[in-house]
Amino acid sequence: MYSFDKIRAIISEADLDDKFEEAASKTPNINKHILKIAEDYDGKDMCYRNKCESTAQQLLMAILRAEKLRDIHSARYRVKTADSLIAKYVKKRAMLPKDPGNNYNIEKYRPMDSSNYHKIITDLIGIRILIRYQQQWALVHDWIWDTFFKPEKEYIKNWIDDYPSGERVDFIVEKPRIYLRDNKERPLYETRGKNTFEIHDSNEGYNSLHYLIWYDGKYVEIQVRTIYDEAWSECTHDLVYKCKNKKHKAELEDMSVCLATQTQAAGMLASMMYEKSDLNKEKKKPEKEELLQNSSQSEKLNKRFTQIEKRIHKMDQSKKEKVIFDGRLDELIDEKGENKENE
Repeated sequence: MYSFDKIRAIISEADLDDKFEEAASKTPNINKHILKIAEDYDGKDMCYRNKCESTAQQLLMAILRAEKLRDIHSARYRVKTADSLIAKYVKKRAMLPKDPGNNYNIEKYRPMDSSNYHKIITDLIGIRILIRYQQQWALVHDWIWDTFFKPEKEYIKNWIDDYPSGERVDFIVEKPRIYLRDNKERPLYETRGKNTFEIHDSNEGYNSLHYLIWYDGKYVEIQVRTIYDEAWSECTHDLVYKCKNKKHKAELEDMSVCLATQTQAAGMLASMMYEKSDLNKEKKKPEKEELLQNSSQSEKLNKRFTQIEKRIHKMDQSKKEKVIFDGRLDELIDEKGENKENE
């Protein structure tokens, strides 16, 4: 059971006291709103969170049983905790301007209460699919697209007014999003159409595909990323995002950027190994061939692969170079300017 004291304890534990005061100034009876949301979500046997657990398990089993996805590394699910939902409510209410504005991505949180939070917070259920090699994103995308894309279904624009209550057909709710830390990777994903995805540049190092689907009468967010990107994401989430020491957090953020270069280099090298492996030869149409056929941009990406391979060969001949290599891809390419034609 939840109480006002428990709610405040959750907020303090999340280091959101200042945010709570800011949110309270814009939300009359905010304690009652939060209490009702918490009780509806996780305060009884037939609560919404239990229903989310059932839906998540059902979808996870479908993914693990799918023949087309047999080559993925792994898949798992998580259902947002009540503590996390409360924290998100406070942060979203705090960011609202005093007077209503025209930015729907912000204003959509203004009417949120216990009757509609599940319509507005679309990541209560999360599925994460991990792949070993970047090229394998296509097999996951194709399965999701073939299973959930319905051309007759329009993407949802208003999360409350367009909520598909009672809809029995599973479908993709909004245009899939890709977060890229390296814009040179665009051609790889544009093999499925330049307008298929909403692509966002990521300066922090985040690299992932996000799909939002309607499944079993609920929203589910599916994230797809490599095991290397997952390593960076998990480390950054646990050690940076959750850090409460402001002095240490700034330093940790810098270290996270450095870690991103290391995991990016590891992922790139693993992809190159995949291209040359027997595993890739078993495919009817290797992803690298698709890239070469797609555009002149992809040809440049292929040259970049070749140059990195040459650099790796040089590293094998020089113990000194092995010592100074810091994980940055550009350092794998000849420092004397061999990479300039691709910049």
